[in-house]
Order: sequence, then C-alpha cells, then structure tokens
Amino acid sequence: MHLSDDLLSAYLDGELTPSDATSAAAHLGECASCAGALRLFAAVDEDVAASPALSCGAAEAFLSANIDRELGPEEAAMASAHLAVCGDCRAAVRDWSAVDRTLAAMPVAIPSARVDAAIGALGRERTVRVPRLVSAWPLPTLAVVTAISLILVLSLPQGGPTVTATPNTPLVAAAQQSVRNPYTNTLYVLKPDQATVAALDLTTLAQKAIVHVGGRPTALAINLTTNTVIVLDSTAKTVTEIDGSSMAITAATAVSVPGTPTSLQVDGKGNLVVTSVVGPGPSATPGAASSGTGVISTIDGGTKQVESVHQVDVAPQIIVIEPNGRRALLVSAKSSILADAATYAPLASAPGGVAAAFAIGGDNYVVLSNGAAGATITFGRGGASLAIGGTPRAVAALPGGQFAVLADFAGRGVITILTSDGLPAATIDAPANARDLAYDASERKFAVIGANDVKDVPLPSSLTTAAATSPNPASTATPLPTAITTPGPSATPTPAATQPAVVVAPQEKDDLVPLNARPLWPGTYFVSVSPSQRPTRVASDGTRIWYLDNANRVNALHMQNGDLLQLAVLPAGATITSMAASRNHVYFVDGPSSMVYALTVSTLQYVKIPLAYATNASAITASPDERLWLATGADGLVSYDPRTGQVQRIPVGLGLAAVASDPLGRIWTAGGDRQAIDVYDPLTAKTTEYSLAHGGSITALSVDRQGTVWVGTDTGQTFSLRPAQTGGLSVTAGLVGRAITSFAMDQNGFVYYVSRAGGVLAYGLAQPGGVAHIEPADASEPMFDLLGRAWQGGREGFYVTLPGGRS
Repeated sequence: MHLSDDLLSAYLDGELTPSDATSAAAHLGECASCAGALRLFAAVDEDVAASPALSCGAAEAFLSANIDRELGPEEAAMASAHLAVCGDCRAAVRDWSAVDRTLAAMPVAIPSARVDAAIGALGRERTVRVPRLVSAWPLPTLAVVTAISLILVLSLPQGGPTVTATPNTPLVAAAQQSVRNPYTNTLYVLKPDQATVAALDLTTLAQKAIVHVGGRPTALAINLTTNTVIVLDSTAKTVTEIDGSSMAITAATAVSVPGTPTSLQVDGKGNLVVTSVVGPGPSATPGAASSGTGVISTIDGGTKQVESVHQVDVAPQIIVIEPNGRRALLVSAKSSILADAATYAPLASAPGGVAAAFAIGGDNYVVLSNGAAGATITFGRGGASLAIGGTPRAVAALPGGQFAVLADFAGRGVITILTSDGLPAATIDAPANARDLAYDASERKFAVIGANDVKDVPLPSSLTTAAATSPNPASTATPLPTAITTPGPSATPTPAATQPAVVVAPQEKDDLVPLNARPLWPGTYFVSVSPSQRPTRVASDGTRIWYLDNANRVNALHMQNGDLLQLAVLPAGATITSMAASRNHVYFVDGPSSMVYALTVSTLQYVKIPLAYATNASAITASPDERLWLATGADGLVSYDPRTGQVQRIPVGLGLAAVASDPLGRIWTAGGDRQAIDVYDPLTAKTTEYSLAHGGSITALSVDRQGTVWVGTDTGQTFSLRPAQTGGLSVTAGLVGRAITSFAMDQNGFVYYVSRAGGVLAYGLAQPGGVAHIEPADASEPMFDLLGRAWQGGREGFYVTLPGGRS
C-alpha cells in the first residue's frame, strides 16, 4: 500500500508527528514508487520557491527600484537572484550606488521659501501611482534616480525633521539605541524620533555634539578600532557612518540585504553584521512573537558590499556579539540562538527575549525576556531563570561576571543587580520611563537613557565589582523581594557551557599552546576535561569536535576558542560504534541495535532511524549533500538521506571494508582482498570499477580536495589514484612501513595515514619517509583545526600536537 499524496506532502513539509514521520521514513526506504513521488514533490517545491530568471533588460527596472527600496520581498529576491549571476549588472549597481553615496555626502542646504511651498503643494495633491516601467521615463533610469536624489538632498531642512518625542514609546527589541566608546569616554545615544545621534561625555553626561542623520534611524553600532559610529535605518536600508573624532558624517550607503533589517553590529574584522527578517517583520509590541525567516548578512566595512548571507532558524530582532568575537546571540521575541560568530552555525538554543548580554570575563550570557511574571532573566550557563517582574527594558554586563537588569514598574524604573552566580544582590531606583542603560566601570555608575534625557545612577558602595575605583556617593540599595528561581526546561536540551577547555594564548613561547594544557613531550600537550565529559567516540567537521561522553551525551568542542557545550543526550542503552560529521549533520551508528541517530546541527535535535544494515557496517562517511553512507560486509553500499528519510542499497560488491566521499559527492568503496575499487555516482546511479593490484587487504580510503583517491592496506602500502588522460586512473604506490587503519586530512588538504599497532597510535604524511607521530593507544585518529594543530580524543581529555611538533 502506497502513501497518499497528502501524507507525502506533510512529510516533506515536516508536519507529521515523530511516530508518523518514522513510519513514513521506513516505508520510503522500501518503496521505490513512493520515494520517487517524494522526489518529484521536492523538485516542484524547489521550482515554485525559486525566483524567476530575468534578462538584463527586464532586470534594470527591478535593480533601480531595489536601490531606492521600492521593492517588496519577492521582487527584491528576483533582483538579488539576477545580480548573483550577472557581472555586468553588478557593476552597474555599484556605479549607481556610488552616485547615491556622492549625493548623500553633499552638504545639506536650506531650501528657499519658494521650494518649501512647492514641495508642500506636492504633498497636498492627490497621489497617483505610476507603474515602474523603464519605457515610461523619457530619460535613462540612472538620470531620473540622480535627479530625484539631488532634489531630495537639497530640499532637506537643516537638522532633519522635527518630531515631538513620545515619552512612553515602548523600547523595540531590535533598537540598539546607545553605544559607548570606553577609549574616548563617550556615550552615543540614538534619538529615532528626532533622527539624531547625540555624543555625551560618559563621566559628566555633558553633550559633546549632536549629529542629524535624517530618515528614521533604528539602531547604533560602534567600531572601536576606527572610532566610527554606524547608524542603521531599517526602512531606507542604509547605514550612515559618523567619525567619532570630528562627529561628521563620512558616508551614507545603501546596503543590499534581504528582507527588513532589524539590527547591526561590528564584528572583530571591522565588518558590519546586519540581521534582517524576510517575510512578516518583527512585531512592534514587546514580547510578541516575530514571524518570517531570519537572515544574517556580513558586509565589508570598507566597500559596503555584502560578503556572505546566512539563513538562521530565528527571526532575530537583535544581535549581540561576544566581546572576544567568538559567539553571537540572535534574539527574537519567540526564541533565541547562541551561534558561532564566524559561521552563524547554532551552538545552543535559548528563550526569546527583548535584550541579551555576554558576561565580562567569563563564558556566561543572559537573555532578558517578558515572561508570565514580568521581566525574566535566563542564564546561558545552567539554563536557570530568575523572575524579576515589571516590563523588561535592558540588560548590561558588569565586571566580574555580574549583570544589571533595567525594568519598568508602572512608570518607576528599577535596576536589579545580579551576582555572577545569578543571585539578586540589590535593586536601585532609576528614572521613570527609562529605556536603556550603560555602565561606566571607572566611575561605578550607570547612564540611564530615557526618551529625552540621560541621567546618572551610582552603583551602591556596598556592592562589589571587579573594578571598584573611586566610587561616587552611593544611593541606597533596596533589598530585592523574594525572587522565583526556576530550572531551565528539560524538554529542549540546553547546552551547559563549561569554562573554555581550550583558549589560544601565549604559553612557553608558543602562541598555539592551549591554555591550561600540560606538556607531555616536545610539541604535544594534553587538555583535560571534567570526568563527566570525557570522550568515548569522536568526529570533526574541521572547526568543532563532536563527541560522546561516557553518559552518551553529545558534546561540541570548538577547536578555535575552546567553548565546550553539551547539546543533546542519546538513549542510555545506545552503543555507538561509529560517528561521521557533515556540515549540518552528525551521525551516530548503533550497530548492535541496528539504529542510526542523525543530529541536525542547525536545530540540535536528532531523529532515530531503524536501519538493519547498520549491524554489519564496517565503515561510514558523510557526503557534501549531507547523506550518510555505510560500507557493509553483506549488503554492499547503503545510504540514508536526511532530507527525504530515504534509505537506499547499492549493490557494489560484498565484503566492503572502506568508504569515502569525494568533493563531487561520488562515493568510493573497496573490499578487503578484492583487487579493485569502485566509485558510485549518485547523480547517474552508475558504478565504475577500477583494477588495483595490491598486497594484503584494503583497510582505508580517503579523497583529498584535488580529487586524488588514497588507498591504504594492512601491509603498509599506500596508493594515490588520479584520473589519467587516456581514461582510467594513474596509480602511484608507496610504503609507509606500518599497517594502515585509516586516513586523516589536515587544514591544507594533505592526507595522513593512521596506524594502530604495537600498543600505540602512529600517524604521518601518507608518503614514504614521512615523520611518524607516536601517541598513546587510547588516542583517537587526529583531527586538524584551521591552525594546523592535531587534536586526538583520549580517556581523560584531548591530546593536542602543534604544527611541526615532535613525538
């Protein structure tokens, strides 16, 4: 009996219950007809979702309108799709944008009374919509855009529009309305209703300057390296740069980001990071859920060209980047994500909120949300929540890992001080209707930002922080009413972040030695982890080590910054015999139970796949298209596709002992004594066999970045196979003198053999004469990071061998 079309559609859209989805996946693995129908549905979905292709002539109107922010999300997607494939149009858009920047940089002039009257008359006339057609204009599009832009620039009154501020305007979650530069002791405050940025002396709060930016600015960010303040206008999709020394506007640039921008930050490289929502935008009501798709755009700080775009699983209203640049918090009213700040791959989930902050001098972070009991703070380390009450406004990090939370209690502002342990220490009265706050550690006081002014609130002298210098006269601290502390939710695994296990820091004249690592021998160090987090099985994607501990918990160790997080828990009875990692999936094979666990990195959720073929899997790998491949002794090659749930068996011979994927997604297999290797191409469903005479049994396969296939045997033979001009493969043979167990690849794409024999683990370059690194027998195969260090899991932690390290 076949699955109905409705059920297949619901399966493809992820709308089935877990039990129904498991049943459907099992049926799809056995039924070729239903699997084919599912692929057809998926292809139709992709075609429907794809943006229509445009010719250059047809695209011109869209590109021009896109610069002027006149397009909706669908039309903008069409313009972006055309720009992605057309270099000529990208060059034209750069030229048009340069003209816009030149016009924006022109001095603002006060128009004459005659011009004011004419523009006022235009505003009173009936609005007539004119289709945006290139042929409707007698002048070229660029000329029209230039002329209109020039009129608008010359017509702006000095200082921008004057709007009376509303004192009780709610703080929008995405509105980063104050930033501080500790090097210049300057606080910058955004006033959206007045379209200005005020610069204040952080000590005296005296106004240094006020800059009119025009439009409707929504968020601020600061580049401490260049002493530049950046202003985002989400409606106009522009960023304006202000020189922190002269307080002059140095640039105003349109940014081609998808959707509606919500916030921005500056990363450690000086690039702009803009969050946006494609589809329905964030709600203006604090605490209301946002909808739409979240997008993170990284923009070159100099050219203002978009360098990368990442889709994320929340619709972020605000982004907060850790001071050391390692992690980022993507916060929306509904849910939040702790992400890697370089790739924006999710590391942990967090509740939704209106603000967030990273701890100073530690790895903790907090999310401020509007819960059932009012303002609620949730801690990233441990996941505990503390109900404070009132309407949440802002949160700030204090020295020593402490935090300050600003909330509004029926017009009365209250600042709650929390210790590094997450315990309430005191409350301090704050001005009414406050909306943001900044902390000056040298003066031990808060700058509390209201709708119209900024006021000082000293930190009580009875409270201790890491920077207690010359306190101002303290206000009286009021004991906090009994607070409700609740543990974090158990249904969704909240990663428990430990102290960084690995931090790159100078030690013993080598800046690659991990902090707190103890030397074992020259060039090799050991990093211990807590007894509850010791690795038993490991795999790596090049930036993180994914491993199981002795309680079957899934851990992720970031090889660059040392963050160690617990992300999920597999069933206690699972016996994991092998692991493999791809870009967005980590696979755990339980051979004895004929089960596969597939963890999706972007959601940190896993599914169980009953798979009888797992029992005799001798080797596994993950391909670039996210599929899991198993080499089996009795069933040939088996694949599992996480997108469709389909399981496929490919008869490429029996007794398979090794499997590897090449950069094109083709799968190479070899079987023991068989004097040949095979390659299976999933696109054509064809298998090609190549003869390979060898001694002993083939035990290892790998493919490097150039597509060279490496073969290893238990007699120590190595073969590198490359395509020959006459067809077939060109074979180069070598001998390393050790039985080869597996291969590993370093950050430059060089292949290393791995050998387990004689009570030790040895590895070295897969070529004759290479130097062998000797490690303890309990060590895993090496996993290389971007710095060239080789990591190996052990019984109590990780061995780390530096580039060029000697054993």
